Amino acid sequence: MKNGVLLLSTLALCGVSGLAQANPQVCVFDLLGRAGESYKLLEEWALASKRWGSNVSLKAYQDEAQVERDFKAGKCDGAYMTSMRARQYNKFAGSIDALGGVPSNSIAQKAISYVLDRRNNRRLVTRIGQETFEVAGIGQIGSAYIFVKDRAMNSVEHIKNRKFAILHYDPAQKMMVERVGGAVDSDISNFVRKFNQGEVDIVAAPAYAFKPLEIEQA
Repeated sequence: MKNGVLLLSTLALCGVSGLAQANPQVCVFDLLGRAGESYKLLEEWALASKRWGSNVSLKAYQDEAQVERDFKAGKCDGAYMTSMRARQYNKFAGSIDALGGVPSNSIAQKAISYVLDRRNNRRLVTRIGQETFEVAGIGQIGSAYIFVKDRAMNSVEHIKNRKFAILHYDPAQKMMVERVGGAVDSDISNFVRKFNQGEVDIVAAPAYAFKPLEIEQA
């Protein structure tokens, strides 16, 4: 039986419930790799883990899909990924950034505190087949903003029939976008490239991603 720990980020830390072992390895997704804020935060967490007798090692990734592949292949004992991608492992914690669910940072902080409250511990553990997964933590990277190719696209009427890049593993995004325009399946690794090269007209991303992904080039 495989146990894993998920560190979720909205970004969240998700993993197999096995970080109590002596030398667990956590695969960390950060747009900037080892130089990113999320990775730096987890470095502090890994250092603190020594106080409870563990010795966590981190491996940085700039490709979130590769984090998921390595996690599924057993190359990581835990994984830090966006809650949208981690939702398949734990819907309770993974729903924290559902569309329209957290309209402000203050509400987001309250939602995270509620999810991680000790009274919800049992909800953070999920069994999928013979495997057990546990959400070990959640980090916040801010609200998502809509970026458009033309500033005149400032209302729902003006974005009808426009191409909107969506994350292909989030069905809610596709359902919402298809009401007003054309959804173009994308991934974190390529949705901004499609925007900058004119393949899509609209993308959504947190302000944190603006410089690392060079959204300003569009």
